[in-house]
Amino acid sequence: MKQLTLTTPNSVSQVTRLYESTPGYAGPEAEGFITFRDLLRVLRVNWRRILLLAVAVAVLTMAVTSFIPPVYVGQALLIVDPQRNRALNDRTDPSALASLSDPAAIESQVQMLRSHALASAVVDKLRLVDDAEFNGAKSDPVTAILASARNLVQSLGLEGRKAQSGNPALGKDNSLSGLQMREATINRFKSGLDVHAVGLSTVIEVNFRSHSAAKASDIANAVAGTYIDGLSLAKSGASEEASKWLADKVAQLARRANAADAAVQEYKAVHGLVDTSNGTAITDQQLGALTAQLVQAEGDQAQANARLARVQELVRSGHGADATEVVGSPLIGQLREQESTLLEQKADLSSRYGPMHPDMQNIDAKLRELQNKINVEVRRIVGTSQNDVNVAAARAGAIRSNMAQATSHTAAQNRDRVKLAELQANATSERAIYQSYLDRLKQAQQQISLRISDVRLASPASMPLAPVSPKKFLITAVSTLASLVLGFLAALIADRMCAGFRSKREVEVTLGLPVLATVPELQIWRRTLKEVVLQGLRHPHSSFSEAIRGLEIGVSFHLRKRPKVQSGAGRVILVTSALPGEGKTSTTVSLARRLAASGHRVVIIDADLRRPAIATALGLKKFRHSLADHLSLRCSLEEALVGDPHSPLMALPAACSEDATELVGSEAMAAMVERLRAIADYVVIDSPPVLAVHDAKLLARIADGTVFVVRWKKTQREAVAQALDMLREFRARLVGSVLSRADTKEHHYYSYGPSGLPALAQYYKS
Repeated sequence: MKQLTLTTPNSVSQVTRLYESTPGYAGPEAEGFITFRDLLRVLRVNWRRILLLAVAVAVLTMAVTSFIPPVYVGQALLIVDPQRNRALNDRTDPSALASLSDPAAIESQVQMLRSHALASAVVDKLRLVDDAEFNGAKSDPVTAILASARNLVQSLGLEGRKAQSGNPALGKDNSLSGLQMREATINRFKSGLDVHAVGLSTVIEVNFRSHSAAKASDIANAVAGTYIDGLSLAKSGASEEASKWLADKVAQLARRANAADAAVQEYKAVHGLVDTSNGTAITDQQLGALTAQLVQAEGDQAQANARLARVQELVRSGHGADATEVVGSPLIGQLREQESTLLEQKADLSSRYGPMHPDMQNIDAKLRELQNKINVEVRRIVGTSQNDVNVAAARAGAIRSNMAQATSHTAAQNRDRVKLAELQANATSERAIYQSYLDRLKQAQQQISLRISDVRLASPASMPLAPVSPKKFLITAVSTLASLVLGFLAALIADRMCAGFRSKREVEVTLGLPVLATVPELQIWRRTLKEVVLQGLRHPHSSFSEAIRGLEIGVSFHLRKRPKVQSGAGRVILVTSALPGEGKTSTTVSLARRLAASGHRVVIIDADLRRPAIATALGLKKFRHSLADHLSLRCSLEEALVGDPHSPLMALPAACSEDATELVGSEAMAAMVERLRAIADYVVIDSPPVLAVHDAKLLARIADGTVFVVRWKKTQREAVAQALDMLREFRARLVGSVLSRADTKEHHYYSYGPSGLPALAQYYKS
């Protein structure tokens, strides 16, 4: 027989250090942190499932949206313009509607557009009670499904009898009365109506949603038109009421104004109050003229006094002839000329004659005569100035006397005019009020004929070209994107919450147990136990075969370090797992065949006396004796052993037994194993799961090494840890573990990343 020779480390601690230095898995202490590498790994592992989910959601969304009826929106714009035709500017006047330009009034108009009364008017105007879209005869698929479910519940008696509010086509018993149908139609109508103010402007937007484009625009225009007509009628009615009220008010004010004017004229006549053409009193005009005359007279008097005082002063000083009035006198001028001539003659004679000469004396006499004449003229002029002063003083006195009389008369009339002013103010006020109400009456009468409201249709609704919902592309895109995100999050959560082992590093770091091999999950059509274990023989260079070969090397490596019981004795290998269905039996058979193919003498024992499977795995359809027969001394060992039809392997199959635990833990079992040591190089025992029964713990005592099988990603860590603790309590010699049924592609992402996957696939393919 061939012997496999391996170079081994000096101690187990060296092997452990080799495993612990393996890069890749960060260990449990780092699992709480999600790195970009983790996100990328999750995406690469689950991208097909995520993409499939997104495609399914997209198809489902498109299918659902295709059944949803389209919704069109008709949009009409109303603008509030209270300045177009306002009858009255006074807001408190009951003859006109209030101003609609402030935000509170705009909101009031919005609420009126949403009111039940307006909706009722439009429903009646368009006869929407007969329209299937509004009376409930036609409903969308979702509503129909809900109605069907409600009817089913009612038919089963799970819901109390209620008054129906929806479909009039449900039957005579459930049909609605005319009034109820109308109210239901109005409610459906209001659910499709949307009215709101546009920002801070005075524009009101009226939107109506309908399954028909023409109906959406027509109803939006009908709502706007009905509202405007209602406002016009309301304003016309208010104008008519205002006109009647104003007519009575104007007649009353006309009588009051005429009475006030008559009182003014009567008072003037009684008290003699006459006004000029410009509206002022005659006494005031006379007093003003006298005042002006008095001022003029006093000025003249002052001027005359000034002249008289000057002349008198010059006369007293002997220079009367120098007075201005004297110098300006024509007579004085002539006398001065004569005096000048005489003085010239005297000067001429004085050069020839003396003072006593008759000619000289004659000239002196003439000069004295001229001087006397001048003095006489001066005295006359002074007298004239005195007369002027007296005249001016008399005139001023007369004016003062007249002015005093006029002032007394004016004061009396002014006292009378106080009452007159009051009467005139009252008359003016009455006339102004009368004119104001008269103008408003004319405006109200015009408003009745115009019937123009403060709200007008700024933009009528046109037929929409495209529906606003459902937005199939947007809904599909959003749902697809959401499904991608949710699928990725679900994959990430599933990845972080995975309770199993996904890589060799996880097992070694968590359990402290080396992983001898990672056996891939076989993708075969007929997945039977026999077909699974035959894959190693049919495809000797596959990844599955390489994994079993690695398991063989790992087992041989660890068992060679243990001393044999006696020279030439074989090794006993126990293969077990924590739970059923982890690939334990297929791993056991594949390992045994691999050892046999390497030239070793191998015996495989099926120690699972409750659910034996070795015979099925080897394809042994008929065998005369089983393990229980030999342990019960019903046959010899040679009779119980059966050859493998596909390899030089010898097998000891088992059958179900009620005394499984007693047989497995018996001395006969231990003796049989010792006997098989002598005739085989390896004795491979397939035991029951550790957590299922206690057989594995009993078998572990007679084995040289135990191989623990863990199903990749499926076996719970708690279960594995508990099973290992139970084996260690019985001092089982654990050789290592096997990760079985690993997904080839996904496993590589957790082991050494995606870069090695194409290379390995190409390697195994070649």
